Amino acid sequence: MSTETIYHNPVLIETCDYLRFPHISTVVDATAGEGGHSVRLAQDMQPGSTLVLVDAVPERLEIARRRVSDYPVQCILITGNFRRLAELLKERGIEQVDGVLYDQGLSSADLVSDRGFSFQRDAPLDMRRDETASRSAADLLRELSQAELARIFRDLGDEKWAVPIARAIVRTRKLHPITRTSELKALVERVVPRHAWPPDVHVATRVMMALRYAVNDDINAIKESIRGIVPLLRPGARVVVLSYSSTEDRAVKVVLRELESPCTCPKKLPCVCGRKPLIRVLTRRGIRPTPEEVERNHRARSAVARVAERITNA
Repeated sequence: MSTETIYHNPVLIETCDYLRFPHISTVVDATAGEGGHSVRLAQDMQPGSTLVLVDAVPERLEIARRRVSDYPVQCILITGNFRRLAELLKERGIEQVDGVLYDQGLSSADLVSDRGFSFQRDAPLDMRRDETASRSAADLLRELSQAELARIFRDLGDEKWAVPIARAIVRTRKLHPITRTSELKALVERVVPRHAWPPDVHVATRVMMALRYAVNDDINAIKESIRGIVPLLRPGARVVVLSYSSTEDRAVKVVLRELESPCTCPKKLPCVCGRKPLIRVLTRRGIRPTPEEVERNHRARSAVARVAERITNA
């Protein structure tokens, strides 16, 4: 497979405009992947600026580096999980930045890998993004109780059939382990009545997504990363976060709300807690793809972007 065939088709590419600055700047692509958004960022940055590319997979960083090499920016590569973004930057001597972009979507390479991120191809139920995850999806299906599995499917996947699906998993694993995407897909298809299948996505989509979140602790990771990176933003600097499910978007909204309105005092009384706002949210309703983009790129259908700006009175 050539590198061209695994290039990620970036979603909501226009959100990079929020990270366009008229001065020499330092911008971080916290989930660089194969560099889809990185290229657009590099195109818009002033000569002499610094573009920091972060990803857990070194091979993808090298692809991204090659793709931005034609632009007059200094490129810094950092291998690591975006959860530790602030720490990773400080380890490289980067104490302040002007912009950060997070894209929580799976890359094209993820979808065609043998880690079981997609049921479109049969593969082992691994789902680990990198070595920071200790247990695979198959491990969770084998080890967790029915109640724990149902909670994952309900809370992380908004799956209405969470309990029947969890019950079927426990019943099935007594006969044989569930280790492949095709097995889990078939199980969900059997459990959920045909009339209850969603019209726009496969019936197993939410279960697969919830398992991926559980394996990698994705929801806690994005909240921790945003909380950690905001203090490193210069006044006027911005953070852009792309989400692809209601679960991801809820988590982003929660943490942005915390940072924008941290005061815990009763609203009618003067503030005595001393907690000052760190950001202001620029996109109250979120930015969603146009019908034209969804037609060109089906993966964009559920995308939403949120943007926040570091304020100066913090």
